[in-house]
Amino acid sequence: MRLFIQLNRWGILPVASERSIGLRLLRMNDLLRHTDKARQILPSVRGAAFRVLLGKTTHTLHLPQPVRMEVSPTALSALVKLWGRFPVKEVRPAENLLVWEVTEGVFFPTRTDRRSDLETLYEVFVKNIYGDHFEGKRILDIGAFRGESTLFFLLEGAAEVAALEPSPEGFRTIQEVIRHAPHLKERLRLYPVAIGATEGEQILLVSQDHPAGSQIGNLGEKAEKNTKGFEPASVPVWTFERLLKELGWETIDLAKVDCEGCEYAIFSTTPDSVLRRVKRWVMEFHGGGEPIAQRLRGLGYEVEYQERPDKMGNLRAWLP
Repeated sequence: MRLFIQLNRWGILPVASERSIGLRLLRMNDLLRHTDKARQILPSVRGAAFRVLLGKTTHTLHLPQPVRMEVSPTALSALVKLWGRFPVKEVRPAENLLVWEVTEGVFFPTRTDRRSDLETLYEVFVKNIYGDHFEGKRILDIGAFRGESTLFFLLEGAAEVAALEPSPEGFRTIQEVIRHAPHLKERLRLYPVAIGATEGEQILLVSQDHPAGSQIGNLGEKAEKNTKGFEPASVPVWTFERLLKELGWETIDLAKVDCEGCEYAIFSTTPDSVLRRVKRWVMEFHGGGEPIAQRLRGLGYEVEYQERPDKMGNLRAWLP
């Protein structure tokens, strides 16, 4: 198993799809590494791990009553690691849906048959991938997905959060979560727009297998190849400079960017004076971190980033 993990780190073992043998091996290893927690919700940890390895996605879960649900390999791994962190207030097996109470009176839904929902909730609320101490801060959330990070920033005391999510399903989820938490609504500005190099309407390709991987695409002569596994939706696109004009914010304490490639449009087209209005950046990049790092260093930012062999990675930057 250690060999397979190392092959993944080297980029030799493919893990892009939930159906890939590389990812199934990694998720099987996750279950075996967290056996004590996995026992709380799985009748047989080794049995579940073997089913994951075989590509089976239907599992019996004790939540606490036994239910049969569709659970993707990544979702099952994240569910085990999340278990006990928050109470599950509702289980809907027919919809493959779990509703968590992330804090008193605030509820968040996750789909067990999708790769990203439970994994993102775990990364944001448990691993604290965006940090902490947001009291009184003004935050941009570009690529809010289903509102995990947006909700986290609000619950951590941010003074204002501007969240952008062009995916119709993701946008509706954020609206629904906030509708049931009206005390958070006054601090949130929500926009169903994407960020790009130019303004206008563009096609958003919404990934069916990995909804967090939706991206701006095209429906040109290679449409069949470009859109396989995606559902197209027409969405408004703003430039980063237009966004800041709309907000009227002179400074931003934190810009979180996870927009499946729009980060390059931001740093290739935005004037220096506009970029420097952001005190701190935290982002996922999708085509190499050095071009963004060079631009930020040239503006006086301290920068650190980690990049995987597939050119994806995470970057943080801050003004001294």
